[in-house]
Amino acid sequence: MNQSWSDWIYQVPAILVLAINLLFLVRIMWVLITKLRSANNAETEQYRKGCKALLVLIPLLGITYILFIAGPQSAVYSNIRALLLSTQGLSVGLLYCFLNTEVQNTLRHRWLRWREERSLATRAYAKDMSPNTRTESIR
Repeated sequence: MNQSWSDWIYQVPAILVLAINLLFLVRIMWVLITKLRSANNAETEQYRKGCKALLVLIPLLGITYILFIAGPQSAVYSNIRALLLSTQGLSVGLLYCFLNTEVQNTLRHRWLRWREERSLATRAYAKDMSPNTRTESIR
């Protein structure tokens, strides 16, 4: 499918917004790197934090669309593009929500509390249904 001039009506503003977002990303990374270098952390820790911040900002700013805005029109490319673009939100959610240690600790705490409440309720129910009632134990 050949592109016509009317396709550029919506592609040019999208490309401009993506270019501006890319500039924001570069600027943010520059500030992040300078602030991390001023801290007294190990150098590897600085790079890890910088990469993590970069990975968060890339999909949030839509930078991944730069790769796909003007690509080949083959069916394989279209399917790969659809798969990657539709799963980027899930990837970010998994990486920065569910793999976060704070979130994992909270979920673990909730799970243990739920299991404890469930076991207490089961014990209370079993005690109420026991054949030895209070009147029999008094005799």
